[in-house]
Parts: sequence; structure tokens; C-alpha cells
Amino acid sequence: MYKIANVVYNGKLIPETELNLLIHNRGFLYGDGFFESMRFEHGKILRFNLHYDRLLGNIELLQMDASHFPSSSDLNTMILDLVESNHITDFSRVRLNIFRESTGAYTPENNTTSYLITCTPLDGPYVFPTQGLKAGIYNQQTKAAGPYSCLKSLSSQFYVMAGIYCRQQKWDEVLVMNTSGNIIEALSSNFFIVKNKMLITPPLSEGCINGVFRMYFMQLAKQFGIECKEEKIHPNDVLDADEIILTNAVKGVQWVEFYEGKKYGCEMGRKLFELI
Repeated sequence: MYKIANVVYNGKLIPETELNLLIHNRGFLYGDGFFESMRFEHGKILRFNLHYDRLLGNIELLQMDASHFPSSSDLNTMILDLVESNHITDFSRVRLNIFRESTGAYTPENNTTSYLITCTPLDGPYVFPTQGLKAGIYNQQTKAAGPYSCLKSLSSQFYVMAGIYCRQQKWDEVLVMNTSGNIIEALSSNFFIVKNKMLITPPLSEGCINGVFRMYFMQLAKQFGIECKEEKIHPNDVLDADEIILTNAVKGVQWVEFYEGKKYGCEMGRKLFELI
């Protein structure tokens, strides 16, 4: 496993060994915060403006104080300095943890925002997989839709248990449902189906993560004349679909080949990947 040498904590580049956050950290104690995963390639974060807009939106949603959060240009510079200091400037996964820096129990004394930036190496550029994934459905618990369900929360126990369940079933990926019984996303990816050459994904009101690559993927489809709509997706709709496509900012585009005994294609997924 790659050993992180340096991190950025509240704007300061420091050795990872000097970092000690656990005892009074609200992110650790209460999951009070969220994270953002980004892909760094050859000197820049891909779709950085979309990531930054989502960061500010999530800070506002959680009523955190953004007055000392870095500007877009300052944050970009911090990330560049970080990956250079760790010597992984070609392909990196950059993660920002944003959390409330405050005393207090469930109710914080103030809403001061702190952040931690880390990076780890990636193998190379986006690649469209020649072989699709084997997926199943997580049926041990469902996810409630609400104003905070769009966040990548630091309190991610639901996804941790879904990942363990996926591994136990010997699947490559797992789809999750909301409390209405509709499929809303995969373990760490947004979720699309293709039916009759139409791209369909659940609306955010269903409880799925507001993924940057989800937004980009929908814009890309519309730009090239591919019909794309947001609507509820019942498990039966997935079985009737021609393709299952998964997207996230770090991995790009993946596709499911086997689900519930059915084999799926990847024509639309491949076409959109080639347009990225």
C-alpha cells in the first residue's frame, strides 16, 4: 500500500506523521462532515470547477462557516503542491475531508470549518473495461432520501456494510435501494440504465449522491444528442434495461455485465466513454 508522505491540513503542507486529529475531531466522533474525491491528471484536477461548486454547496447545506475556506485558485494550488511533494503528479486520487472544527457534543459550539487534503497514486488514465462487472442488490438496509442524502458523508456506515455484503456475495459491485424500494446508485458510483437507446438515472430526490461525474455524464449525453432523463428506477426496470452504466469521478465509466442472471451490453457506455 502506498504510504502517504505529506498532507494539507487547513492550508498547510505538513508530514502525515505530524497529524493528530482523532481525540476532539467531530468528523471522527460524530461523522460531522463530508468528503470529496477528485481525479488529478498531469497538473490539473479534472472538472475542478464542478467539484469546487459542489464543495461550497455542501458547506452551505451543512451550515458550516465558509469564510476561511480557500478560494478556487488557492485550493487548486494547494492540491498541486501536495501531489508534487508526494511525487505522484501523473495520476492521483485527491480526497478532501471537510469537517466542523468545534467543541460540543451533538450540538456544536460553533460552525468553524476545517479541511484535510490527501492524495494517493492511480495506475493510469481512464480505461473503458473490456469485461463488465458482476453486480447484485443490497437488501439488508435501504437509504432514506432527504436534504442530506446527496452528500458523501463522513458517516458512511451504510456504504461500509453494503461493501462488506458485496464481498461476501463474491460480486464486483452492489446496487442500493431507497426506502421506496427503488434502485438509486451503486456502492461508490452513480447509476444509469439504458433502455431503447435512452439514458435514465434516478433524480436526486430519490436519495442518490450528487456526483460530479453524474452531472458531467448527463451534460455530455445531451451535448451529443443522446436522450437523457431522470426518473425513478424500480428493480424491474433494471431487468428490462439493455445496459447498466456506473460513473464516478475517479474511475470514470464502468458497466455491469451480469445482474440477477441477465447479461447486459455496453454499446452506449462505450460510446459515451469515447466522448469524454
